[in-house]
Amino acid sequence: MSSYYTPLRKSSKWYKKVAVEILLGTCVVNSLVIFNDAREPNRKWDMLRFREELIKKLVLSSNPVPTPDETPVRVPPNAALRVQGRQQLKHCLTKRDGLAHSSRKRCRSCYEGLVDEHGTKEARKKAKRVNTYCATCPDEPSMCLQCFNKVHK
Repeated sequence: MSSYYTPLRKSSKWYKKVAVEILLGTCVVNSLVIFNDAREPNRKWDMLRFREELIKKLVLSSNPVPTPDETPVRVPPNAALRVQGRQQLKHCLTKRDGLAHSSRKRCRSCYEGLVDEHGTKEARKKAKRVNTYCATCPDEPSMCLQCFNKVHK
């Protein structure tokens, strides 16, 4: 009975189709049976009408889309935060935009430590590559979490 009005499309993976058909299709059919049992025998609904009314109720009961003036303003990641009247800036570790692979850079603190120990050739190979940086430091240096915590105690 649920196969008469199937919501499945060719673009879905087969396991998603099976899950949708079994879970949602069975739920809708069972709901229709219970709904029709509660109604008078001569006023039963068919599957198409029941699905259409169900969709209307679900769409209307969902939360409305916020209007542009209700949408929260996004603070840019490199905006400096003032700490209660003092002129100190709050340091924060921020993730770089873009693909993780292309936005990764060497952690500056790890790299400098490895240069002192092993030289630049080894430091280039061994330094951590991260996609996070301190947004309030000058030059926005790339840093891993451990180095960020060490530098900004």
